[in-house]
Amino acid sequence: MSRDSRLKNRVKVEARTIMDIGPRGGQEDAVLVGTRIYQQASLALDAEDEGEYLTFCVCDGMGGHAAGDICSRFVLDEFNRSFSAQTLSREGIDILLNMIQTAAEGELPLNSGTTIAGVVLTKHQAIVFNAGDSRVYRMRAGELERCSHDHSYVQGLVDKGALSESEAFTHPYRNVVSFGVGSAFSELWGHTAVHYKVFQVQPEDTFILCSDGVTDLIEDQVMETVLGPRPITGVARLRTELKRKTLKDNTTFIIARVVG
Repeated sequence: MSRDSRLKNRVKVEARTIMDIGPRGGQEDAVLVGTRIYQQASLALDAEDEGEYLTFCVCDGMGGHAAGDICSRFVLDEFNRSFSAQTLSREGIDILLNMIQTAAEGELPLNSGTTIAGVVLTKHQAIVFNAGDSRVYRMRAGELERCSHDHSYVQGLVDKGALSESEAFTHPYRNVVSFGVGSAFSELWGHTAVHYKVFQVQPEDTFILCSDGVTDLIEDQVMETVLGPRPITGVARLRTELKRKTLKDNTTFIIARVVG
């Protein structure tokens, strides 16, 4: 491929990343922004990235499991270190996540675990994936769409028609996660699938990735209103709304806009 062709096929993304430890004693969330990993008590980061592909991920270590902070960081370190152009497909990401699961079982404390939600962007395609209840949304033409699918007890009830989305939002067991990465979920791998969604990218598509510290406080329709038609400009509004609701957990989100 010529140099001009490579340049033509590069994707450019403008991203805003927010991390807030909230009332917790430690930061169990971690994020991957391009090729940089962050796990800080407080973070407000503006960045622009450009490449043949770009990766954004949010991990939320299990607060009820051992070493959630270590597990979330480990998973992103392994993902970032191993991801390459050869991994740039749904099948490639699935193989990589299975390899990370195997490594986590061998190297991390017993019963540790983390969610992961991510999107890999190229000039023409988005590959969204998740294990657990951290989420990925896409805003296109002012409409917010949830692209991930929770692995959780209440989502299972919604899928069966036993609960509505609004009932799930207030359900007392909404934080019970049914799948993720780490030894806490070792018996589920091979029986439970990572969720994937692949679609074509349009200029101005904006992806919102977040831990449940966000989605436990704000329903989808409220998020759509708060962020407005151009979410990259709505970071301050979303932070204000989250604080108004009173943070209950580590609270992390990335807003990534595909530049035309």
